[in-house]
Amino acid sequence: MRKKHLFISVVSLVVVAVTAIAVWAQPTGTVLKRGNEGPKDNSPKIALAYVEDTRKGIPDPNMFTHLIYAFADFNDACDGVEVKHPEKLRAMVDLKKQNPELKVILGIGGYKREGFCEMAADRKKRRAFVRQIKDLIESYGLDGVDLDWEFPTTEAGGHTASPNDKKNYATLVKDLRKSLGKDKWISYYSINSGAFIDHKKMVPHVSYVHVSGYNLAIPKDDERGYHQSPLYGSKKTGGWCVSKCVAKHIDLGVPKEKILMGIPFYGRGKSPFPTYLDCNKFDRYSEGTKILWDDDAQAPYYADEKGNLVMGFDNERSIAAKFDFIRANGIPGVFVWNYDSDYDDHRLGKTIERLRK
Repeated sequence: MRKKHLFISVVSLVVVAVTAIAVWAQPTGTVLKRGNEGPKDNSPKIALAYVEDTRKGIPDPNMFTHLIYAFADFNDACDGVEVKHPEKLRAMVDLKKQNPELKVILGIGGYKREGFCEMAADRKKRRAFVRQIKDLIESYGLDGVDLDWEFPTTEAGGHTASPNDKKNYATLVKDLRKSLGKDKWISYYSINSGAFIDHKKMVPHVSYVHVSGYNLAIPKDDERGYHQSPLYGSKKTGGWCVSKCVAKHIDLGVPKEKILMGIPFYGRGKSPFPTYLDCNKFDRYSEGTKILWDDDAQAPYYADEKGNLVMGFDNERSIAAKFDFIRANGIPGVFVWNYDSDYDDHRLGKTIERLRK
């Protein structure tokens, strides 16, 4: 996500793969319904989009229910954050004039060092951070905060880390809830395996947990190809699929009523595609390939002339399958990374807008 997430998306695959070998790839205890096994009348109440601060586009105020400004970065002292594009944040808040039901949230992230570890470990810095977040929410007219601390306790993601990160993270969200009150939005991002976070201590103080659901695999240099965001397992998936990610988080103590499921507006591929590619750039690289459908995974993919998967992505059909899945299992909604990566005609965002109503 942004420069940070282009970096993290590759590192996270390595981190999660190593972790999965040790613990996380064990079978989950929770068994979820497939999309065709449950009710279809449970309309999800949340459709959230991350909006990058460096992009020029302003979202359609009616397409999503929630928008997250991505991201405010930590200052050098790691006791507060900097909103580097305040004009973009104000423009997002102004969308509430067109849609009073729209919620706008401040996303907190950072590149490599990140800053969460240093801030959460120091009582004075943590208090200063919490005070500033409250001030920013009040001054901009925001509805809450989203925390993007992806790799507590491990330096594998390129960040500073401490064995006490789990405990300090739980203290941080507890302090934020006490400061912001019971009605403000607080959410945090969790990688597909749910590793590195003590969810049981976190979830009492947060509104929702953003379960990744993407970057689950990338095609290999040989003929093997794997989807990056398959709903279910198939011969073209690695160790993870989205339904397994959701089940794993439930096993780790996240109530399904607090899960938002991630949907990518980008693809992960190999030649002729780059490793990471926004949907609106697919046509530049797709010559000589064709789009096929994996019925087991409920996912599309670009295939080469031999039928090998060369890029995994989501389209209108796979998004519809994912909405059937969340309805069947009582999951309240989805989030996407990111609004500006959609096709130029915003076909994926429009699909989500239609499906959530």
